[in-house]
Amino acid sequence: MFKIRDLETFVRDSGEGSECVLLMHGWGGSSNSLLGLAHDLECHYRVINIDLWGFGQSQTPPPFTNIFDYADMVMELLDALGIDSIHVIGHSFGGRIAMILANKNRGRIKSLVLIDSAGLKPKLSRKRERQIAEYKKMKEKVAKGELEEFMLKKYGSSDYQALDDGMRKIFVSVVNQDLTSEAKDIKIPTLILWGKQDKDTPPYMARRLHKFIHGSSLQWLDGGHFAYLFQQDKVLSSIYQFWEAL
Repeated sequence: MFKIRDLETFVRDSGEGSECVLLMHGWGGSSNSLLGLAHDLECHYRVINIDLWGFGQSQTPPPFTNIFDYADMVMELLDALGIDSIHVIGHSFGGRIAMILANKNRGRIKSLVLIDSAGLKPKLSRKRERQIAEYKKMKEKVAKGELEEFMLKKYGSSDYQALDDGMRKIFVSVVNQDLTSEAKDIKIPTLILWGKQDKDTPPYMARRLHKFIHGSSLQWLDGGHFAYLFQQDKVLSSIYQFWEAL
């Protein structure tokens, strides 16, 4: 456990390699989500596998916390661990943080691996546009006292529904933060791994990131948002080849 900004932050620190790797899980996960990758990587690298605030054994942050606060938290943790240079791997929500780190700390982040990363503004279907319009009308009625606030809950995703009120505010802030400009400004070597059937962060997002991040490499996995769990050997092989070519 580390105290970062007065919040207990849990970290798995394993392996004894001369180079370091940072692992960051997706929303609703924890460091357990990436243990499979960590166990192999720690044979060759020092592996830092974090429970991001609000997940696993780490404390829940204040409701005004945003995605940039999470990135700052990670850098403060690396400072506390005495790590000046590191490879970064982020899945989904962890990919959002990874893109910010790569953008803000170019001399410190050696390379970036994005696995089904979130962070880009999604395309809206007509059905989703109707849902948003309906939600806004309902919200106005709640504000006027014409409806109870619980009526709004049915509009949230399963991730949203599973959260307490504090984490819901953070979730809304995180998912509404478009990181397109950050992605376009990434200058370090980047590998993008993506499930071809991903419905949470659809494949068009992978193609956009590949276009935005100059010199990046895009490789496809069979499966959806968590394809990396079922094709660990392929993922590790791709990552090792990527690093060997640096």
